[in-house]
Formats: sequence, C-alpha cells, structure tokens
Amino acid sequence: DDWDDWRRKNQTFAAVAIYRSFRGSVVGTDQPVRATITLAPPDLFAVIRPRMAWGRPFTAAEVTDRIPVVMLSEALWRRMGGEGRPAGWRLTVDGVDREVVGAVASGQTFPAEAEAWVPYRHQQLGGAVRNNVNWLAVGRLADGVSTAGATEDLARVAAGIRATDPAGLYSWGVGVRSLHDTLTGDSRPTLILLQGAALLVLLIACANLASASLARGLVRTREVAIRIAIGAGRGQVIRQIVGEHLLLAGAGGIVGAGVAWLVVRTAVFASASQLPRADEVSLDPR
Repeated sequence: DDWDDWRRKNQTFAAVAIYRSFRGSVVGTDQPVRATITLAPPDLFAVIRPRMAWGRPFTAAEVTDRIPVVMLSEALWRRMGGEGRPAGWRLTVDGVDREVVGAVASGQTFPAEAEAWVPYRHQQLGGAVRNNVNWLAVGRLADGVSTAGATEDLARVAAGIRATDPAGLYSWGVGVRSLHDTLTGDSRPTLILLQGAALLVLLIACANLASASLARGLVRTREVAIRIAIGAGRGQVIRQIVGEHLLLAGAGGIVGAGVAWLVVRTAVFASASQLPRADEVSLDPR
C-alpha cells in the first residue's frame, strides 16, 4: 500500500510511523475510565522522542512478540494511581490485560488527545488496501532536509505508485507539513496580534506613568530645592526619589501580575477548543 512505499522508498526521513486513535476503556481497581487510545508502532516514539514522566516506551521486540503492554499519558497515569506503583502493574485496556511500562510527560503527548498507547504491528497486505485510507502518518526529517525537499522526495515515490497502480489514491502528489505548523499554524496570526496588542498597552501605560512622574517631579522642584538648601545631600534626595519609584513599581507589578493571571486563565478557558495546547498556557517568571 501507499504507506509501505513511502516508508521503504523515501530518502529524506530519519524515522516514520503511522498511527490511529479510538475511544476505549481503561480499567484499574476502580470504575472504568473512557480514554483516547492510540495504536502505535515503536517507530512512533523514535519520531516523537517524548520525555517520560516514568518508565519507558515499549520496544520493537514487545511489538513483534505481541506482548500486551501499554503506555499512559502522565495525566491518566496519575488518575489511575500510578505514582508509587511498582514496575509491572497492570491495567485492562479495551478488554485486554496489559502491563504499564511508561508514562509520557505532560506536554509531550502525540497525538495531542492521546491518553494511552498500545503496540501496533503493521503488515503489508497489498491489493485493495492501497485505497483503505484510515491511518495518519508522521515522520522526522533527516538532518539538513527541509519540508520542501521531503515533499519533492515523496512526490517522486507517488509518481512511481501511479506508474504501477494508476487507480491508487494519493498517488498524484504528497504534501509535507511541519508538526509545528500543523499544531499552531492557524493560531499564529491571532497570537501575534494579541502579543502586539499587549505590548502596545504596556507602552501606553509606561508613557502615561512616565508623564505623570515627570509632572510630579516638576511640581516638587521647589520642595527639592528647599531640602538641599537646609542641608540635605543630593544623594539623599536621589535615594528618596528612587525609593518612591521602586515602591510604586513594586506595587504595580504585584497588582499587574494578579490581573495578568486572572486574564490568562479566563482567556485560556474561553479559547481552549481553538488554542493548541491551551492547558500549557500559564505565567512563568520570564
């Protein structure tokens, strides 16, 4: 089928994998939990290279030998009581008893909605399955290869498919798109506009505050002159003025951080379905 041709004949990918997700049940010691389960060959983790919160990805040998194992997302792992469990604990995943071998750290899951991964062994069947389009593919480009180069490479493979099987679907061309653009591309203009608006508001606030401080300083010119005349050193006067501004900046920073936290949480809640990885949006020291 198309996938086998892409996998075997490409010259631009360091690793490639197919996957498919479905809704199923995960049962531990408590009530069953509905979760998104992904059928994944071990190559998927060579492509994604996720950071693990616990354990490891399943191996090619486990897939070949059809050993019933499962990986969980960190959120589902914690929900199922995985913390503190010894290696080898088991869950029933969609009716199959499986050993839990690892938990993928939050923010590292792929596909984004996946909560559990079970091994899948791809077998080439040939025939009509070339037009059986029910899987997704992902790859890691080899060093120095661009998406344009990969598109050209897979177009070459597609031309070969068309020459041998003109009725094959997806034999007329292949498009390659970066995972970053796939996840965030449609949101990038909106986020840039939002960032620009935030910077503009910040500049306006800074300009207003600077103008107010300058006006207040002009009003206090007489006061400063009198203080110097009766013996106050210039250093004392400067320290007082700087201290007043630092106090104002500190109070404003605290209030601003509180308002920012509230606005961020409200915006994330309101746009969670449109904003990729919205659950990871938060304030940090930077």
